[in-house]
Amino acid sequence: MTSQLDQDSPDQDPSAQDPAPAATRVADGAPPAVGRASGAARRPRSAPTLGRRLLLTAAGLAGAWLAAVALHAARADWLLLVLVVVATAVVLDRAGTLMDRLVLSLITLAGTTCLAGLLFSVWPWHLHPVALGGTALTVVVLLWGVRGRAPSLPRPRRSDLLVAVPAGGFAALLGIPYLVRALPDRFGMLVLGEDLHRHFMVMDSMRRAGGYLFFTPESAVTAQWVMHTDRTYPAGAHMVGAVLDNFLTSTTVPGDATAAYSRFLGYDILAYSMLGLVMIWGARRLAGPSARIFTFWPVAGLICGYLLFGDLFDGWRYGFAPQVVGMTYLVFIMVLAARPLPSTRQQIVALSAAVLGVAFTYYLLLPLAAVPLLLYGWTYRRRLLRHWPVLLTAGVVTVAVAPIPRMKNASDHSWALLVQQFGIRTVPLGHAAVLLALFVLALACARRWSPMLRSVTASVATVVGATAALAAVQLYLIGTLAYFFDKMMYCVIVTALVAAGAATPLLGRLKLGVDGRRRMAVIATACVAAVAAVTGGLEVRPGVATANSGWVNDYLRRNPAGVVAAHLAYRVHRYTPNDDRALIVHTRHRVDTITMQLLCSLRRDRTTDWFTFIWLRYNRTPDEYVESIVASRNDRQYRVVTDDDAILDRMRRLAAERPDLRLDVVDERTLPGGSRSTVRP
Repeated sequence: MTSQLDQDSPDQDPSAQDPAPAATRVADGAPPAVGRASGAARRPRSAPTLGRRLLLTAAGLAGAWLAAVALHAARADWLLLVLVVVATAVVLDRAGTLMDRLVLSLITLAGTTCLAGLLFSVWPWHLHPVALGGTALTVVVLLWGVRGRAPSLPRPRRSDLLVAVPAGGFAALLGIPYLVRALPDRFGMLVLGEDLHRHFMVMDSMRRAGGYLFFTPESAVTAQWVMHTDRTYPAGAHMVGAVLDNFLTSTTVPGDATAAYSRFLGYDILAYSMLGLVMIWGARRLAGPSARIFTFWPVAGLICGYLLFGDLFDGWRYGFAPQVVGMTYLVFIMVLAARPLPSTRQQIVALSAAVLGVAFTYYLLLPLAAVPLLLYGWTYRRRLLRHWPVLLTAGVVTVAVAPIPRMKNASDHSWALLVQQFGIRTVPLGHAAVLLALFVLALACARRWSPMLRSVTASVATVVGATAALAAVQLYLIGTLAYFFDKMMYCVIVTALVAAGAATPLLGRLKLGVDGRRRMAVIATACVAAVAAVTGGLEVRPGVATANSGWVNDYLRRNPAGVVAAHLAYRVHRYTPNDDRALIVHTRHRVDTITMQLLCSLRRDRTTDWFTFIWLRYNRTPDEYVESIVASRNDRQYRVVTDDDAILDRMRRLAAERPDLRLDVVDERTLPGGSRSTVRP
């Protein structure tokens, strides 16, 4: 079977066509035929009368708010969140298969939450789950009432398993090792850099403030826990996390910091799993009808292999969660621009939500989304103009709101950051070269240059071109490739992996005889070879070494430095008094920086800890500690926790010589728990 890209007639104008496959092609405004197990279409249901629709809508509105209040009273708001996701999937009745509806529901809700966060920040209920869930269900019920269609979901198909199995396996490989670990070990699995702790402080403070922090940048709620430059950071991912946390905990009160941080790391894993789901779904959608187990799962395996063993895995663990979420939206835009939905109205709404998600989460990716969107708009301009009211409304809202995060953040983060050096694992250029070669091979074997293929090629070329331009600017200004070049390389590899879905028709044309085991062996060998090439550390830059820890070495077997730092921070947090003293932690394990960062998050209610971390980032000598403590403000008191005998001796002598400092000195080796805590949440 050929792919959909080979079925379009070259004489027809794509802007006048329905991009759906012929078997499901329907006119806009009519419900699609949903296949039964045998593939037969269901008979269309007659629309209810106006009076009956009004009655059902009123009953639905009452039921929505009753469900929201009742579930909150039972502390089961997470069920309300599930209901909202399912109801949104029902409204998106032209999205295709059940997996299509699920992905579109999740992305549309996430992007809409970023936009609605502006309203949530100023209305009196802020992020309360009853207000949010009731409002979301109200919108869904009103849409049902206006359209007059009976709610329904398609039955699961075998094609859904092509996405569900690899995406579910990928999520399980991330989630199960985390869930079975004790609490300090959980922290050690993901504690690699500073960014993750700062993102937690932003999300946690947004729960306290009830919305975006740039609405109250100098309030007591935010100033105690969040650095000034982080108050204006694009916080779309943090808004989604704060809303999710309120639904799961059935409260707007942050509560215990240890439990809150554990949940936050769970949301971080969920974000990375969502990237895997959208990438696999996108590759499957680009593959079209030619996708089968033997032809598509090698592509899905390549995606999962890179996400688990490639450089992005370490980048994610270093705290690049906003970029991970931003790339999820970018992949979604790229795929829908190439293979639009049958319903133009739903296509416009979904793309607008994704664009707003990029703007509020990682606005550096907005230019990368512009080219596929413009190409889609030109290719399907006639269909879009037939729905000009929806197009105009979505366009005005998107254009008016999308610049807000950058406008709020401009004074704290200038464009000069693009050429500055920061700590990051170098991304081997060979990874992108292998994937781009695979995509070029698919282009060469394509039977004709279809609109879908043009759109995907334009998306990949845009990302590659933007990355090359940034590299040229960095080489010209600072003489070397810097931080944001490697971050852009993540985008190159991710888009190339999704575009590899276009190679599925090529695999489907392989002629290996009637023996299915031979075909499986050849495809499996090719898949393993591609994964090895992408994850094996190919590097073409001279003098650049890469160190990729991957899923097995540090995530499954435990990251030694992270575990030591996490256990130390957990023990200090739990077994030292939770008073107003600023903590200084010095250990011979050389993980002071990670330990202090984690302590800043766990002891978020002690304002002095964060400021202590700012000036105490690296190890100091005993005399330097003395100088810092003595020279500090008179109203600040300190507690020094260390296992270094020289530091202990000097701090104890200082405490005896200067009782006015009220210095508390603690030998870390005397704290309960030892090096391995078994406390579970």
